[in-house]
Amino acid sequence: MCAYRYGNRYLITLFKEQESGTGSGYGSYAGDYSSIDIILANSIVMKPTREAITVRAKTGKIEPYHSEVLAGRKGGAVTISGELSHLHAIMLQGLFSKSASPYQVQSGNTPFSYEIHQYFTDDAKGNVATGCVLESMNITGESNGTVTFEAVFRVKSIETEVDLSSGDYAAYGMVATPHVKPFLVGDIHSINLFDAAYSSFNSFSLSLANRFINENALYQNSFTKRRELIEGFSGEATFDTNYDSASGWFEDELLSSDVTYGNVDFTLTDGTHQWVVETNGKITAVNPADPERQIFAFSATVQLMADNTNPSVKIIVT
Repeated sequence: MCAYRYGNRYLITLFKEQESGTGSGYGSYAGDYSSIDIILANSIVMKPTREAITVRAKTGKIEPYHSEVLAGRKGGAVTISGELSHLHAIMLQGLFSKSASPYQVQSGNTPFSYEIHQYFTDDAKGNVATGCVLESMNITGESNGTVTFEAVFRVKSIETEVDLSSGDYAAYGMVATPHVKPFLVGDIHSINLFDAAYSSFNSFSLSLANRFINENALYQNSFTKRRELIEGFSGEATFDTNYDSASGWFEDELLSSDVTYGNVDFTLTDGTHQWVVETNGKITAVNPADPERQIFAFSATVQLMADNTNPSVKIIVT
């Protein structure tokens, strides 16, 4: 009888790798959970990929095309999503390849690499992804809701249904996950939009992403990636706020040639921990307030860019 996977009876565990794609080392977890970077109770999707290679072959049959398909390069993607909390600073470490706050774009091109387990609590098996490098992280929030995130990892390889029920690492997946209060949009404070022209917003989105060099340069006579190398960084901030009568039709100033840069700064908090988010960039889109609406709504998009004194993004975790 087949056993099907369904539901969400699993935990997510992240281990930092010493070297990209080598794994964290099975059997090194016994009685010492310090090697576990974090255990999360979010949603995860693991998608292994395998490229196909078509080759000419004489099959001895009368066929329109004499070809066969062989397995080529392999890789995959891991997506972790859910409600954002202070525990997710691990994502900032992976995105910026920096072990401590403040998190901002680094000059190096070798990212942190992780091993990620999707541990099924029913039978102590799991899907194991190695060589996981964080490619992008999107943070969003809307009035009267929680702040949510989606983190996408580039992956070297994924093994499915690995037996994690024996050996030194048998118990690590049963470590209790603490109840964590997520960041709530209603708790966001210290909002500073365009040098305090606006002091609040209805919704926001912060998109942060590393750019990687061409895939062909990452495999080098191998079916798995040798390592990932960062080429650059890009980001974007958007927000929606109400028209402020004290500022008037501020869109005119934003669209004038005198205004080049804008800032979108705010603080996420759960009452104990906080993330101070500071961004700097060029305004690329403005949607003016609509006079036909009873409450005028105004939105803008900022492409994150650094200048002589400010980084494109800086996140201080305390």
